[in-house]
Amino acid sequence: MAVQYTVQISDADYKALCFVTENPNVYVDEHVTEYIRQMKEDLIKQLIQKEMDKPGVRSIPADKEELLSKAKVKTQAQMEAEDTARMLAMVENPDALEEQLEEAADLPDNLI
Repeated sequence: MAVQYTVQISDADYKALCFVTENPNVYVDEHVTEYIRQMKEDLIKQLIQKEMDKPGVRSIPADKEELLSKAKVKTQAQMEAEDTARMLAMVENPDALEEQLEEAADLPDNLI
């Protein structure tokens, strides 16, 4: 599923972009794409490290896109909601045992 984003910038922002590049549209597209690529690389490294830390022999997809498509990845909104709920529960009952949360990013055990 592809997602398209539209960004509105001020005249001053556009003027600044034109100062550093001949084509602001290409410049923004390339920089956002590179930023996302770096985020994907960080997520992939984290997933692979978690798999390597698990005991036993594991099968990890060699293709990065396949690895990410099979991974269970929580959104930032989900993680923040869980943290808020956990903190509210701690305030309500400080002596209660903390609930174990699922990892923010993980590969399922049955990849094949």
